[in-house]
Amino acid sequence: VLYFYITFETNEDSTLQFNEFYLAIKSFENGVSNCLGHVASSEDYLRIVASQWLALADPNHKGSADRNTNISKKNFFDFCINRQHVVRRLLEALGQAGTMYELTSDVSSEESIYNSSNILEKAPSGGDEWMANPPWKKVAERMRPSTAKNNNSPPSSSISLSWVHGYRGFDCRNNVFSVSVDGSHILYHTAALVICQYSGSSDRKQSYFNMHTDDIVAMAIASHPNDSAKRVVASGQIGKTPTIYVSMLCLDKDTHFDSLVCCKGYHTKGVAQLAFSGDSKRLLSIGVEYTVAVYNTDVSASPQDLGRMVFSSQGPKDKILHCCFAGNQMKSFISCGEKHVIFWSNNSSSYSQIIGKLGSEKSKLFLTAVNINDTAVAVGTADGDIYICKVSESKDCVLLPSVKNCLAIHAKGVTCLSVDSSRTILLSGGKDGKANVWRINSEDGVSLLSLLCSVYTDTCSLRSICLSGDGNALIISNINCDIKLISMIDKSTFKSLTSSQPVQSQVSTLVSAHCKEELWGLCIVPKSYKFITVGDDGYLKVWDISTNCLLESFDLQLPARCCAVSPDAVYLAVGFNAKTGKGKAKQSQGVVMIFRLESLLQVQSSNQAKLASSLVLEIKEAKQSISCIKFSPNGTILTVGSRDNSIYHYSVVQQFKFKSKFSKHNSGVLGFDFSTCGKYLVSYCSAYELLYSEVNTGAHITKAESLLKEIDWETCTCSLGWSVTGLWRGGMDGSDINSVDRSPCRQLVVSGEDSGKLCMFRYPAMTEGGSQHIEYSGHSSHITNVRWLSINDSQFLISCGGNDKSVFVWSCDSYQGDSYDKSSKLSKSEVKSNSFDAEESFDLPGGGDEFLAVKPWLGAIVPPTYWSNPDPTKLPPYSAALSEVCSLQKKLDQLNVNDDYYVPLYETLRQSTLLANQKMSEACTADSCTQPPSDDLELDWVYGYRGYDSRNNSYFLSIDSELMVVYPAAGLIVITNYQKLTQRYFRGHTDDVLCLAYCQDTSSNHLVASGQVGKGNTYVWDPTTIKILSTLNTKQKTVILLSFSNDGKFLVTVAEDKSIAVSDWKAGNVLTNTQGEASVSHHLSAIYNNLSGVISFVNTGDKFIKIWTINGRNITGTKVSISPLSKPQAFLCGVSVGNKIVIGAEDGYLYVSADNGKSLQGKWPHLINSTSKELAELSASKSKSAAVTAITYNSNLGLLVSGSRNGSVCLWNCLRNNFDSFDFDPKDKTRKLELSAADVYNFFRLDDVSGLKDAVCKQVHNLSIKAGLGSDDVLVLIGTKGCDLFIVQCSK
Repeated sequence: VLYFYITFETNEDSTLQFNEFYLAIKSFENGVSNCLGHVASSEDYLRIVASQWLALADPNHKGSADRNTNISKKNFFDFCINRQHVVRRLLEALGQAGTMYELTSDVSSEESIYNSSNILEKAPSGGDEWMANPPWKKVAERMRPSTAKNNNSPPSSSISLSWVHGYRGFDCRNNVFSVSVDGSHILYHTAALVICQYSGSSDRKQSYFNMHTDDIVAMAIASHPNDSAKRVVASGQIGKTPTIYVSMLCLDKDTHFDSLVCCKGYHTKGVAQLAFSGDSKRLLSIGVEYTVAVYNTDVSASPQDLGRMVFSSQGPKDKILHCCFAGNQMKSFISCGEKHVIFWSNNSSSYSQIIGKLGSEKSKLFLTAVNINDTAVAVGTADGDIYICKVSESKDCVLLPSVKNCLAIHAKGVTCLSVDSSRTILLSGGKDGKANVWRINSEDGVSLLSLLCSVYTDTCSLRSICLSGDGNALIISNINCDIKLISMIDKSTFKSLTSSQPVQSQVSTLVSAHCKEELWGLCIVPKSYKFITVGDDGYLKVWDISTNCLLESFDLQLPARCCAVSPDAVYLAVGFNAKTGKGKAKQSQGVVMIFRLESLLQVQSSNQAKLASSLVLEIKEAKQSISCIKFSPNGTILTVGSRDNSIYHYSVVQQFKFKSKFSKHNSGVLGFDFSTCGKYLVSYCSAYELLYSEVNTGAHITKAESLLKEIDWETCTCSLGWSVTGLWRGGMDGSDINSVDRSPCRQLVVSGEDSGKLCMFRYPAMTEGGSQHIEYSGHSSHITNVRWLSINDSQFLISCGGNDKSVFVWSCDSYQGDSYDKSSKLSKSEVKSNSFDAEESFDLPGGGDEFLAVKPWLGAIVPPTYWSNPDPTKLPPYSAALSEVCSLQKKLDQLNVNDDYYVPLYETLRQSTLLANQKMSEACTADSCTQPPSDDLELDWVYGYRGYDSRNNSYFLSIDSELMVVYPAAGLIVITNYQKLTQRYFRGHTDDVLCLAYCQDTSSNHLVASGQVGKGNTYVWDPTTIKILSTLNTKQKTVILLSFSNDGKFLVTVAEDKSIAVSDWKAGNVLTNTQGEASVSHHLSAIYNNLSGVISFVNTGDKFIKIWTINGRNITGTKVSISPLSKPQAFLCGVSVGNKIVIGAEDGYLYVSADNGKSLQGKWPHLINSTSKELAELSASKSKSAAVTAITYNSNLGLLVSGSRNGSVCLWNCLRNNFDSFDFDPKDKTRKLELSAADVYNFFRLDDVSGLKDAVCKQVHNLSIKAGLGSDDVLVLIGTKGCDLFIVQCSK
């Protein structure tokens, strides 16, 4: 209402001045006060309120408004509709003022103004008021499921910046630099980051300087005076605290930035221009308010002197558009801009202005300047001319033409200039999209330019241009925020050109980004590395995370705000905005376009042709712009949210036919989520309402807590709700969070905020007043959208910046996994594992606690009147009385009960029964219940072995010459001597023993470690004496894997929740812990490490092999690259063989790692006599019978033993083929490290071994080996999934 009251004019291009706004506010407030019966506010008070409020809407961030403040009505409108809470605060301020005067009429107006002058600046109080009792909060509390548990600790996972798609070219110039000789390294900025990007022939990398807190708008670079591999970089930002950072860019193997000094305090609104002197000892800065400063940036200076401001001055009243150092010593500088060129001459410690004599050119706009030699500077104009600015001996600054003819060099304007390092080549870029290469000549002391070549890069204006160090390529950027590399097809260099000639060039894109207005639309392409963005610039861009490249770019010619891809990746839906231009606003308002995604991604000649051919349908049902769009989980429904307060549903299977509409919101719809079943929808709007509805009918569900409280939701992108209450911290209001997304593993939730911060929480986040979280910076503008992308074992987070128009790709380095099962609300026995084989997963026992929690059977149990636990000493009289009763009863059964002769017998029976009851009462007293039994039981033998869900948990014990085996059974660990047929037991555990580890330390002491199901201790004990050596409380629940280090000093444990703990078991404490891989782990074992004091372990599982290295209390994990030798699969077991690691995999092959452990070096099949076709068939079969499920190695025998799921066991002679001395050439793709049939010591199947044919299940789960009785014999201990343990004697 206030907006239309103030801006009822139809002219959209008009501006709103402070006085106009003040008069409108005054009239508005007087009218409202009159209607309410309040006393009108004073003019001074209204002027202060108007100043503070209008400053919030000023896009120039001035901090306060005055009579000179002018803002466009378009910006004012955007501010009003996007920041309703600020409008509310304005009305509250006016209302409070009226009430104040009414109640305190005797208080002076000055005191009233003072007390309430800063009412609009109290953002925290407004946020606290908003969070105190918002309408959605009550709904969220009622919808909280009964099983929801809050964890207020910060997330254990973290993310790091992987790649940035963005470049600030829409309003900045001369900000791209080539920093390496071959042009492979370029330097530029976007958002609040300075980026050094390496684009090699086979690899691309980015390094970031991230000390800034606001938009970077200026940058300069200079060579290091003493080191050719270093560059001095200066970057300046805008905002409330304009800051200049001087940093050192080191171009070594690990390219990085080192911050040197921070300069701030002089410029008040922003740093617009920066330039280094030739020796990098001085830095010139121009402020947004046209202030001029020079800083000392001599890297050899003392820390106190580095960054010191040596000169400052107020510049001219006209706009300064560019600057550069000039002169022989590069201590003087030139600034140019609107109607002026000024030479600033250095006089010892000060500078004096010499205003250029422009003559007839004084009305021109001078856009850019560059120093071309010791006495002259080239200046480019908006008319397309280049002039030479030279200071004469009389200290006059003269403007001279650069070419003999006066034709315009560029058709529309010279926007950027640069020179090569030798200052013999000048490069110019124009508004016409043309890049010119000039030779700098000198005639009669006057510098002249001769054109060598022209290259048309595009029709859009160029923003920056530079030449690579070797002169082979041009690096240009344009206003569309693209950075491109231009090279000659004939491999010649631009420096080698001697005269004007046509050239054939090829263009490659280094950086791409969105370029106009704001960027909001983001969606993920399912089951791929691709994601899609759409923006107000009208472009649809398809990106690929695996290559960090732009795959496709389509000009939609309409501003787009949201997009979505169907679950089967068949359709792409795009929703359009209605805020750009009169004609386009009418054309795009409420439009949704449906494209066939596969057609868009096909390789064709013209992108626009693909766009037209792939368009399926255009929907225009909504009356205002589309704000959100999404497909249902099964892909049958397309749902569209609009600013017209409505949600529209369309049937995909019926060619997007309109299905239903939900219109209960009171403001524009901002987002929604589907239930997992796809039948229900939860949505929120800019009025902060949280509503529930049915998809099929569009009906409003008013009592959602009774119907939907326990329902599961497919996604969590609504910023309002029970699971995201903790995202809202004190001082925040409803517009401070723009986007939310929950990770696929449902362990994390992130929020993109108005402050430009990316915040990560544990999910659900329900702590009142704000949950603990981790903040990440980089965006300089409000983050408009965040989405998780999960593929294979990798997880990424994509974030979009609104005004910075950049796309950030974050990688999650401690991924929680995407194996969430939607049936997780069922009991544990009903949930199936996502590992390679559900039968291989650890299905742990449960349900006991739940059974005891509710005991309905108790009410049905009534003990006998006289019964309790009997006293054994009083039982004989009772037994005698009971025998008498039984004898009489038997006699009566044999007689005719009607005979009167036997009636006395009944009386005798009655008396005997009463006596028996009396004796029973005497025998069963309450006191006797507490007495323990006098008898005792002794465990004689245990039949059993836990092999059905555990592997690698039974071992030969090398104690003397006896044949002893240790293995778990139930809650015991059994040590069986098969020669004496005796058993001993370790009984320290309180629940089922799940895993076991055995080793001999450096002192030949025998050690066994064991872990159990549920909460309990992990024990290290001596199998010879059954004595506990250490009791470890790692605070882990259900330890599933454990392993000793090679020297036996440390123990590593892996728990069911993927946590990893490293313990010094002798000291009894945990050294360090970390979070392991999210997918199922199958194996853990120590490996060889030649570094002193460093221990290493290999951990294998579903689709990963990871090497963990422990150095002191530091633990680091490195994934082994499995491609190209292996596809993603389950790696089930592993063992260290010398310096190598041998891994058993699901496909039936054994893989060997390289020496550095970073990749796989070779492989060979476990079934050595099988053909590749047979192996392929076995690997492809559902039974996966070829899978290598167990492996062990005996270094004394030199034998490697592998076992598979089909019951086959193979013994390999590793002494014949020494892995450590094998010469492997990684460049030779045809060679593979293999063991052949000649290396087989023995091979057998359990079906072929006598006595084992009747075994229930022959899937090998455990292997251990020791020397046999004969010189050539060995004994193999085999544990199976059928819970059998076999000892097989075999020879070569």
